[in-house]
Amino acid sequence: MAVKDVLPYLLDSSFLRRCTRASSCFFVSSLVLVLLLVQFDLIPQINMQQQVRDFQKQVSGYIHKLKTTTSSSTPPLASMSEEVDQSTSSLPPSARQQPLSTSESGSTSSSTTSSLLTPPTSHSSTMQSTGRVAICLVGGARAFELTGPTIKKYLLEAIPNSDVFLHCPLDKDSYKLSLLMDTPNLVHVRIFSPEHIPENNVLHDVLTAANSPNGIQGLLQYFKLVEGCLDMINQYQLQYNFTYEWVVRTRVDGYWNDFFPSFKKRNSAAYTVPVGSEFGGLNDRLGVGSWETTKVALARLSLIPTLHVSGARGCNSERSFKDQLMVMKIPSKKSGFPFCILSHRRYGFPPGYSGVPVLSITSKGNMNGAKCRPCTPASRGASAKAILKMLRNGWGWPGDIKDPELCNAAGPWESNWESIFDSVAGSEIAKIRKDTVSQNLSACVRTFESWRVHVMNWDAPDPETLCEKGLGESG
Repeated sequence: MAVKDVLPYLLDSSFLRRCTRASSCFFVSSLVLVLLLVQFDLIPQINMQQQVRDFQKQVSGYIHKLKTTTSSSTPPLASMSEEVDQSTSSLPPSARQQPLSTSESGSTSSSTTSSLLTPPTSHSSTMQSTGRVAICLVGGARAFELTGPTIKKYLLEAIPNSDVFLHCPLDKDSYKLSLLMDTPNLVHVRIFSPEHIPENNVLHDVLTAANSPNGIQGLLQYFKLVEGCLDMINQYQLQYNFTYEWVVRTRVDGYWNDFFPSFKKRNSAAYTVPVGSEFGGLNDRLGVGSWETTKVALARLSLIPTLHVSGARGCNSERSFKDQLMVMKIPSKKSGFPFCILSHRRYGFPPGYSGVPVLSITSKGNMNGAKCRPCTPASRGASAKAILKMLRNGWGWPGDIKDPELCNAAGPWESNWESIFDSVAGSEIAKIRKDTVSQNLSACVRTFESWRVHVMNWDAPDPETLCEKGLGESG
């Protein structure tokens, strides 16, 4: 957050009218004075870069507190349009049990997440609910120059009163995350170097490597990404003493073709997931829930020992997710969502009864997190609907799609996929795609340097490391 961005807010008359206590007024007047000195270069600039950065983060925190306090007077957001029969304000006793410790069960979870599943303390019980929404994005940025602009337009900018959390592994595509720089509500960025997660008999009993590109280790890495959202969000809630009304968790490789569905009716007892692509369990490519249900839904690693005790065996990601909610007595609801997962994986065409359909991004309507790619459709209209109708319900069936168009994904992406993508996504998103992948190293470094200044919680390598992996020594 730049000084020029803070001063107008502090000098706004409506803000000054809220300054009622002497201590608050003294703080605000001192804050304005210091900011003016910095803005007009009246403070020596020698060795001040880090001090100014720290000061700006403190200002961001103060502004957030003011906004949180103000927003508490607005009606809380409601939930998805579907209702659930029973309602509860807290988790059932079974959902509060603490998972087995690492020494007893071999769990790879952190103590932070384990503590989230215990009964709330007196501190957490007094945390105020503000109607705010947390959005957590997870996963590798392989196709983020394609998906990122759609996530910003249809998700991040479509949900008011929200804060964004980013949890991604460090790889050669991390530089593409720079296109989120101008996202004003991004409060925590964590980009980490993945480490091998120890495997044991409990993990091998509960999980299966079947149909997982990177085996059980791949599942564990994905679970770690998802569960990391809990730690980041809870840290922020404790820092400012409030509770998010809703938490949305989804993947950075999701391509969105329409706006995130509105929250219409309160449904805090259930956890909402996309319909279709269930593969014997529940679609785990996006989830929406209250903080209480989210604490269970995202604890993918911590609850594996609990699943083992319950008798769960040989589960894929979707099945373990379904069992997780069932064991912890969290009801699930299914709804339509307008996004798909961009994938380079190859699948037979036409898909068989238990096959996996790959949609073209030209499809219209809710794609519910099904696999997709930019392609010249091999089947559309009534023909495509007939193919989807033959798919196994509860497995690869992607739900009812308004106007599906299917790709022949038996081979690699078409050589002209970029022109196909640009024609579908539009000129604005096409330009962002080109600018993202064509930037040079120095421009990338400057972008990340500027970005990390205004993000309140920055937990990532230095900009040079983030950019060099993908852009090398160019520029």
